[in-house]
This record gives sequence, C-alpha cells and structure tokens, in this order.
Amino acid sequence: MVALCEIIYLKNYSTYRRFSRVILKYAQFRPSHGSIRLDPVFDEKQDRYLLMQVGWDRESMAILFI
Repeated sequence: MVALCEIIYLKNYSTYRRFSRVILKYAQFRPSHGSIRLDPVFDEKQDRYLLMQVGWDRESMAILFI
C-alpha cells in the first residue's frame, strides 16, 4: 500500500487544484505485493480529487480511497 506522506495546506482554489499533480505523482507508484492499481479520479468542475487503490491482495479485495 502507498501512504500519502505529503501534507498540503490548501489556502485557495489554485493551491487546491495543484494538488492534482501530487495525486498523479502517487498514482505512478505500484504496491509491492498483490494485484493492486492506483486510479486518480478528478472532477475539476467541482474541484474534487481522489486517489483510489483497487485490486486484490492475496485472496482479499483491496479498496482504499485517499
């Protein structure tokens, strides 16, 4: 699993929109085990950004929203 380690203080919408670059950066990582993918999800119209971890780890489904 990838831990989101950066802390970003969101002072205004332009700073908030730059957060999408951080999400894209973390979406390039791959977990060291399991068949898990990282999917960035953006709704730029409403300024909502999400990173999802989805897949299988051993015999368990792994779903995590960051």
